[in-house]
Amino acid sequence: MATTTLGLEVEPVVRWPRRMTPGTTYLVEADLRLAGDGGWPYEEEEFSFTFLLDGGPGIAVEAIGESTLVLHRFGGTYGPVRFAAVAGEHAGPGALWLSLLTPRGIIARTDELKVTVAPPARQDEPEETSVLPDLTRQVPDRTPARPGAAHFLTVQLQPSGVDDDGYLVTVWAQEQGDHPVPLRMDDQATPLRDIPASLAEPFNEFRGRVNGSEMMIEFILPNRMLDLPVERWTIGAEPLGSVAPVVVRSYERIHSSDAALHDRWRRHWERLHSPQAAVAAFVVQPQFEWHDQSNADLLTLEFTPRSFAPMVDAGLPAIVWRRAGDTRSSEENPFVSTFHSRDLPRLPQLVHEWRRSAQERGQEVGFGLLWDDPGRFPGGFPALRAPL
Repeated sequence: MATTTLGLEVEPVVRWPRRMTPGTTYLVEADLRLAGDGGWPYEEEEFSFTFLLDGGPGIAVEAIGESTLVLHRFGGTYGPVRFAAVAGEHAGPGALWLSLLTPRGIIARTDELKVTVAPPARQDEPEETSVLPDLTRQVPDRTPARPGAAHFLTVQLQPSGVDDDGYLVTVWAQEQGDHPVPLRMDDQATPLRDIPASLAEPFNEFRGRVNGSEMMIEFILPNRMLDLPVERWTIGAEPLGSVAPVVVRSYERIHSSDAALHDRWRRHWERLHSPQAAVAAFVVQPQFEWHDQSNADLLTLEFTPRSFAPMVDAGLPAIVWRRAGDTRSSEENPFVSTFHSRDLPRLPQLVHEWRRSAQERGQEVGFGLLWDDPGRFPGGFPALRAPL
């Protein structure tokens, strides 16, 4: 913990590799949070802090994007800063040095992040895992689920920034109303083709804990990947879409620092769960582009959009679209009755029921669902609201 020149007590939350293989690129993430119980004594809504990372002569370090983050009055930030670290050929103990600079450019603290540089571990030698100890200390133990509570398995695919086909996979389990429990946090990129098989362990742990209770599986994906058919991924004996409701969420929107965007998103979500929800149904050609940012809370499309970004930026929290290759007619859209009945809050469950029935009939699952709750964020990221 450090007291800055502002008088704020802050502390970093850091993820870094404890063991590094020479020549391999690793991710280091640093976030910031308030410490103590002094509250927020300033009229300003937020302050900017900068992280510097130094690996000395043995570890090359490069910032991925901006190394400045914004701490806001609600006690969190708009996402961590990120660095790529590559160790040289020298094996043995090493360290990364992380310094926190205040808004006035004064070093508030410097922390030593110890690492070991060594060749790859033998197959019979377990790798040391990189975790967020400060985060895991705050979350509840993995005790059996409460009867009747909703449960979420959230899988985030974060572009590595150093590999076009590599993603840093983070998995959280969360019981409604509780803190998320991190089940997996990668510091090395995984190729997309290897990710489904790598999810077996956290998925089985999650299913064992939930033990038949209501659950949902979420994938936080970059906008360009929102059409990824994750419900068809097979983990175990069945596709995910036949096990539980499977939805996607926007990585860019969750990690955006745009307070106005988060406010639009929140207002649409709240209205989606009210009798005033507005459904925009389009049976149009794929050349259609979304421009209307006013009324729709749920958008239904008879095709896969060329870009999800305009709809995500408009704050739309729910989008249903027909995937490419589904040749059934518009009259066979299974969600029409749902829209008329206004049973919209149950849309993920209804999509799941339809997917299961389609699979039992030997049909291909033909719809994707974005279902993005702005009030429930994964571990380490705050639920943002526009300043009052």
